[in-house]
Amino acid sequence: KNITKIKLIEIWNIINQYVPIKFFSKKGYLTHDLSLNISTIQSIYSVESIDGLINKFSERKFAFFKKSEKLQIDEKNMIAWTSLVEYEAERKKTNTFNFENLPQLNKELREIFYNNNNTLELVDRKLAQYGIKFLMIDKLEKTPIDGYSFWSENNPAIALTLRHNRIDNLAFTILHEIGHIALHLKDNKEIKFIDLNKIEENEFENEANLYAQESLIPSDYWEDLVENYLPLNDEIICGFSDKYRINPAIILGRACFEMDYYGIKTNIDRKLH
Repeated sequence: KNITKIKLIEIWNIINQYVPIKFFSKKGYLTHDLSLNISTIQSIYSVESIDGLINKFSERKFAFFKKSEKLQIDEKNMIAWTSLVEYEAERKKTNTFNFENLPQLNKELREIFYNNNNTLELVDRKLAQYGIKFLMIDKLEKTPIDGYSFWSENNPAIALTLRHNRIDNLAFTILHEIGHIALHLKDNKEIKFIDLNKIEENEFENEANLYAQESLIPSDYWEDLVENYLPLNDEIICGFSDKYRINPAIILGRACFEMDYYGIKTNIDRKLH
């Protein structure tokens, strides 16, 4: 029995080097039973053994490095977060997913964002209705993640950290991830998109950004704004918002980004409700 205990402690010490134990403890995944904890960690990281864990670490390591030159990234935490998300997604059951339904889903999400009331719960329900698994998992230190999209069993999955408690950020991140599903996961279910908050520009990210932009404020609406509503102020933004049923914070967010309206004095509520 003692030999077993010593062996378990040795294994646990190795796990400690690769896994942020405190995080999993705080989240209630670990108990006082060492043997059970070892198998829980193996399940979360989807490995059969400690060698598997170490190998997974060296495989995953590579994927973040292109992006992490400008960002402070803690790899151990990054791998913990993505592994936990995939583990939780696998345990989630949801409806059948169909790519053809995405335009309709995006319209219904736009309405939820416009109302901005009990938003996260309604988004969760709406995505589940359309067969997308939705997860919210707090970020760890030095994991500057906004969103993550990937294929989980028979469904696409989206995970967010909700670093910003703002409706325009939430709306954009969700539609950006749906963009990855619509444009990139359709033909390649192995690929995974981790979106960091200072994302390196590349073709995939640019396409997902354009998809999000178009889904939140279609280009004919935006042309109407540019031709008939400038210069902007709160009253004009709110009028435009009610005409098209788009949350005013989303309009303001895009105006700031595209027209350099950052200095605008505004009382528009950007908080997520």
